[in-house]
Amino acid sequence: MRGVEDSSYSFEGFVLDSRRRELCRDGKRVDLRPKSFEVLACLAANAGQLVGKNDLMQAVWPDVVVTDDSLTRCISDIRAALDDRAQRIVKTLPRRGYLLVASAVGAEASLPSEIGGPVSPDRHAPGVGPDVQTERRHTASGAERSAKPAIAVLPFSVIGGELAHDYFADGIAEELITSLSAFQWLSVISRNSSFIFKDRTTDAREISRALGARYLVEGSVRKSGARVRIAAQLIDADNGVNLWAGRLDRTLEDVFDVQDEVTHDLVRNLWPEITASEATRSNQRHPSSLSAWDAYFRALPLLREHTAPSNAAAAVLLKQATSLAPQFSAAFARLSACRLQAAYYSWGAPGRESIAEAWELAQKARALNSNEPLAYDALASVYQIRGDLTQAIAAARTALHLSSTCTAAYGTLITALAMNGDAEEALAAFANSERTNPRDPDRSGRLMGLACAYLILGRFDDAITASNEYVALRPNWYGALLVLAVACALSGRIEEAQTAARRLLILIPHFTIARARQRSLFARPEHTALVIDGLTRAGIPK
Repeated sequence: MRGVEDSSYSFEGFVLDSRRRELCRDGKRVDLRPKSFEVLACLAANAGQLVGKNDLMQAVWPDVVVTDDSLTRCISDIRAALDDRAQRIVKTLPRRGYLLVASAVGAEASLPSEIGGPVSPDRHAPGVGPDVQTERRHTASGAERSAKPAIAVLPFSVIGGELAHDYFADGIAEELITSLSAFQWLSVISRNSSFIFKDRTTDAREISRALGARYLVEGSVRKSGARVRIAAQLIDADNGVNLWAGRLDRTLEDVFDVQDEVTHDLVRNLWPEITASEATRSNQRHPSSLSAWDAYFRALPLLREHTAPSNAAAAVLLKQATSLAPQFSAAFARLSACRLQAAYYSWGAPGRESIAEAWELAQKARALNSNEPLAYDALASVYQIRGDLTQAIAAARTALHLSSTCTAAYGTLITALAMNGDAEEALAAFANSERTNPRDPDRSGRLMGLACAYLILGRFDDAITASNEYVALRPNWYGALLVLAVACALSGRIEEAQTAARRLLILIPHFTIARARQRSLFARPEHTALVIDGLTRAGIPK
């Protein structure tokens, strides 16, 4: 969270002057209690980004212990002062925090960006008014400096002429803007700018140039009786290519529940397409011209290869990303995962050193952004390798509470639950992950937990199926081969068990029964004994 600077912020006709501690509208002062003013100033300084409750309370009441009621009262004061009972300006994200949706732009020429540094004003783009151009300076200039992708959610159209339902269509677009704003690596154009294209037929590339957006989301709402159909598509505005299109049918009972459900479904469909597109773009750039975001996206597929060279290459790229963007929490979290992978395989530094480094990086990721789900997944992963499965489960659940699209955390949670002996819970978590993230680009992490859960339940054939599916996706991860060897041996398929054991020994030449017993992460002795029995039958040396 950025601190409040001595500056002015303008949004929705209001001007907040942090130096004079004044909030004005049309030149007239708006009364606001001191603490309420400080809360609003924090939100304005971090406009377009989710600010957690704990961060706000620490910033506004640094040396005082207060309850959530104090913050709730301040938010209520702010809504009354801004006439914002409909949450058009300040959004509440339940159990997560608050977000100032309106574009907050400093009165001075220098504007904050994710990487830092002043942004110079530029001339109006042809045919674009000053309000849109101001927003473009605030978002696109940051993208130009850091290659951070920008996305604009256009107002959803209402098909069928039922204008009374404009509010529902607008609500979906606004909720989508809010949800996408939670992704640190994505710049989201504010509603103020994207909604000027409401009821206008404009070419996608022209909108992209006007808003400085790389991606556009557009959609429609059609109502028939008690049912509503929402169609949406994601467009790569650089070339006009449609990256994704889909539709959702719902029964219109509780409007807000339907909006929340639709928004979640849209985000989980958009997220993998945007990340895949960014990874492709990054790989097409010359190494000397990589930005922090390019380096980050280029590192992600390398992490999934599970080889020493790819791990080392990923570490170099992630260190480059953190050097270019020292506040890049997600990059520190993925660097932690990189070091933890090295510890599992005993690449480079001794395992204890790699684990200690992974822990420090995970803690730094959380300190930089307490709302970054990958930071909590990194912490969960370190807890897991240390054998503290209760803490691992809790941290992974926190990551998923912050973002249900954090698929890495699902893998950590399912595996930790299985290792802890909570096999049925692991199976339920896997089923939920399949429903919420059916197009996960890294499904293998979840399959590991699934295979372990089946193994300790004695469902060996199911464990074999899950392990084989994992191996097909990630042939270099020895853990899946270990479970495969054990499950095959315990089900009497000795030849298959021996084949899996040989493949495991190619990856980890010095793997032995003694090492397996010493490094077992299963919490219950009977589950460790089950694994040792299977490995012995498969032919792993003592």
